[in-house]
Amino acid sequence: MLKNFTDETCRNNGRKIAEDSESGIRRFVVIDSGLSSDIDEVVSDFSVHSLSPVEVKYVGLDYFQFYLAGMIRSVLIDDYRDQSAKVTAELQKNQADLLMTYDLIGSIVQLKDETDVIVSILDLFVMLLSPETISYASYEDGKLKEVFSYPSGKNVCDFSTSSPSELINKGDLVCENGFLFQVLYDNNLLGLIGIQNIAFPEYREKYRETSRFILRVCGLAVSNARLYHILSSTIEERDAEILLRKQAENGLQEANTKLNLLSSITRHDIINQIMVANIYLDMAIEDASDPFVEHLKTIHSAVEKIQRQIEFTRDYQDLGITVPEWQNPLPLIDACYQEQRDLMRGEGVTFSVEFSPVEIYGDTMLGKVFCNLISNAFNHAEGMTSLTVSGKPEGSQYHIVIEDNGSGVSEDKKDLIFKAGFGRNHGYGLFLVREILGITDIIITENGIPGEGARFELVVPEGGWRVPEKK
Repeated sequence: MLKNFTDETCRNNGRKIAEDSESGIRRFVVIDSGLSSDIDEVVSDFSVHSLSPVEVKYVGLDYFQFYLAGMIRSVLIDDYRDQSAKVTAELQKNQADLLMTYDLIGSIVQLKDETDVIVSILDLFVMLLSPETISYASYEDGKLKEVFSYPSGKNVCDFSTSSPSELINKGDLVCENGFLFQVLYDNNLLGLIGIQNIAFPEYREKYRETSRFILRVCGLAVSNARLYHILSSTIEERDAEILLRKQAENGLQEANTKLNLLSSITRHDIINQIMVANIYLDMAIEDASDPFVEHLKTIHSAVEKIQRQIEFTRDYQDLGITVPEWQNPLPLIDACYQEQRDLMRGEGVTFSVEFSPVEIYGDTMLGKVFCNLISNAFNHAEGMTSLTVSGKPEGSQYHIVIEDNGSGVSEDKKDLIFKAGFGRNHGYGLFLVREILGITDIIITENGIPGEGARFELVVPEGGWRVPEKK
């Protein structure tokens, strides 16, 4: 460096250094590699003008080699540092993009409206690719439903004039400097995404790889939205149907209430007229002579039968009107037995109940079923000394058995006893028993052995019985 100083330069620098000598500069040291032949002359001249002593140190070329190597390493380190900073910035940007992408994907799959899903998909690809134009064509069963675009009204291509298969065959050629993506779910085409003029075409393949994962989620989101729409429509139709049914049930119940009221009034009037007829018949029988007496007695018997039938309708007028409910049969059976005992008809009869805990889903007239069957045993089981009511589960069903040790039912009457009008009195007891049980699909049969006793078995179907919770 000193070799290239002109005399003027040496003088100027020397004076400047001399003026600054008060700052603590005592001497100068010149490192000489041995390459300069006139170093002594230059150093002497510099010393004169700087008014400071100058010392020359001979070090050879090794020092400069180390110095240059250090300088090169420093430059390389700076270059590596700059590259690392760029890579770190790029990674941080990619991480931010991925986090934002995952957030958007997470929100997309939670949307329930298909239009909201499609708008969110467009927003996602706009954020990732910064395209000039993007369009989403929605398809269902191979037919175009609707096209969404950004900017609005500017489509990537005319989706209405080309079939989806034609567009797919052309692939990315449909879109200038962009992509044509398929939105699929379960191999069904749900939509096509056309993208034109992405901001960074040099990252094209990278964008394509990233989009493959996103498109799978998009297909799931669109499919879920369509399924939710179907379910919502089904639920709305169901709710509307339930409302209509409830309205019909309420109307029917109101009509039944009015009919029952009318029936009750009419029945009361009929019974009153029958009582009057019986009184006059009794009087006529006392005053009449043969053969009219027998005719009058026949009429009297017929009138009494009509009275019993009318009274019977009073007990069963509420059949099927109210909604079935869960009932414990034990209190119902016990009440029926107590009624028979109070009538002094249970003397000499052993009555037993063997029931596992159960609740039966049946019509609110279920109690009359047990009363009718127990009463039937006392009325028709000749020679009965034992009456047993038992219940236990058998597989998925629950079986209730009411059996006695009376005379039993002959084989030819096992089905007839459940038909309307069969039997003594009014002949509707067991017929109505079967009707009451049939409301909740409970089946009743008589399967006893003739001569050994009657055996009525009630089979409660699966779902029609349950074990009550312990309190």
